[in-house]
Amino acid sequence: ALSGIVIAIGTMVDLGIILSENVVRHLREQGVVKDLRRTIQEAAIEVAPAIVTAVSTTIVSFIPVFTLEAAEGKLFRPLAFTKTFALTGSVLVTLFLLPTFIHLVFGIDARRRGMRWMVRGVMLAGGLFAFWNGSLWAGITLLALLATHLLVDRLSGRDTRWQYLPLVVVLLAVVWLLAELWRPLGV
Repeated sequence: ALSGIVIAIGTMVDLGIILSENVVRHLREQGVVKDLRRTIQEAAIEVAPAIVTAVSTTIVSFIPVFTLEAAEGKLFRPLAFTKTFALTGSVLVTLFLLPTFIHLVFGIDARRRGMRWMVRGVMLAGGLFAFWNGSLWAGITLLALLATHLLVDRLSGRDTRWQYLPLVVVLLAVVWLLAELWRPLGV
């Protein structure tokens, strides 16, 4: 039963990834984007039928579970309802909210100098706030990201390999967090 929930969560994440990757593909193909809203709309319209079909087939596969009676019905019906509502909600979020968020994020010109310094200020404030609230993990991660972004700006003109340094910091932070969370499980 728990594996069914894991599969449903994976499906929900996949829907957002499918839409986001299609938008990025459309943006790359166009090169210079004249109308961001129109590009996102075209990309969403292109994959929407596939997303709805994929989720619909999963939801339809639960129809037999809804007809179970006795102990089996009491055991599996809540799982079927949970997955059905979760998948329906994920389709709605993917098709109606995600394009709006993509437009907000991709509409920001992150190359502007003022925007970069604003993001760095938020990282610094967030890191210090996390330390102040006792979250060592979040504080170190945000301050390390700030340091790597400053380093990448200094060295990016000479060597392009440095641009991946913030990803290494995020990877190490995730490994650290997972190690901390899984430690009580016998590690």
